[in-house]
Amino acid sequence: MRPRVEVGLSLTGSASHTMAWVLALGRSLGAIELNPDLPRKKILPPNHSLLMHSIKFSLFRRDFDLEGWCRSVQKNTAGLRPDYFTVHYGADWHEGSRVSTFLPITPTPQEIDLACDRLNYLASQFQCPVGIENLALALSQEDCLRQIEVIETIRERVNGYLLLDLHNLFCQSVNFGMGLSEILTWINRDKVLEVHVSGGSMYKNFRRDTHDGEVPEEIWSQLPQILTTLPNLRWALFEQLPMDFLSDLILTTNSLRRLLPCLENLSSTQAIPTRPKPLLGLKHHTPDQRALEVVSLLAKKWKI
Repeated sequence: MRPRVEVGLSLTGSASHTMAWVLALGRSLGAIELNPDLPRKKILPPNHSLLMHSIKFSLFRRDFDLEGWCRSVQKNTAGLRPDYFTVHYGADWHEGSRVSTFLPITPTPQEIDLACDRLNYLASQFQCPVGIENLALALSQEDCLRQIEVIETIRERVNGYLLLDLHNLFCQSVNFGMGLSEILTWINRDKVLEVHVSGGSMYKNFRRDTHDGEVPEEIWSQLPQILTTLPNLRWALFEQLPMDFLSDLILTTNSLRRLLPCLENLSSTQAIPTRPKPLLGLKHHTPDQRALEVVSLLAKKWKI
């Protein structure tokens, strides 16, 4: 029997997320995901799985103050202890300057060692399993597959898990002409414990994971089948950036109403066995010029 899959919300500061849950579904929230980089003044109600997902933790930047970041998180979360903790894959610098978004990277073996050391330190500090979220931005089809390979290498070395963001995969599917189901065949789905469902937008004919739009119909239509291939899935979370109160309420309510039926009978179904395709012989890729332009523009826009 597979574990029960809980519906949850990734709270990024909007109180309407929680209100939308109550209005739409009238049941207890199974999981809450917090950004520990922001101060939290209210203690969460009991009987929820507490997930933390940082957008400031850096796997690869050499001048990242890991110990200082941990102290800041412990202060922000005021004694809250996470059940699970995830971080984002990618580079948070560009041309020597820090940026507040994550960009594609081909890490060196030394940088992979650094990432593993940091994740092990994170797990020891918070006494919980750690996971990695896949990236939306990529520079080519080959880069999409290389990211999967690197994430799996790091995950395996730290005995971690994968936070599978389906809209991030959808971005790569749209931008580089690959089917969503095709990309999934390369992923070690046995190690997926958490799924993010969200929307996004187009930027210069390039799909981006901006969390400010409706979940694409392509994701909704494939979601039930995708979920059957994730035998150890624990949580499916809707993720959205705060807009205005009414927009948050409508979008969150509609999304939760569509997400919940996908999970109701999942625990009683037999997971479909999957085995990721081997990623062997990936050659140096030629970046897509459109992707290079978008990444460069975003790096300048989000420069710190």
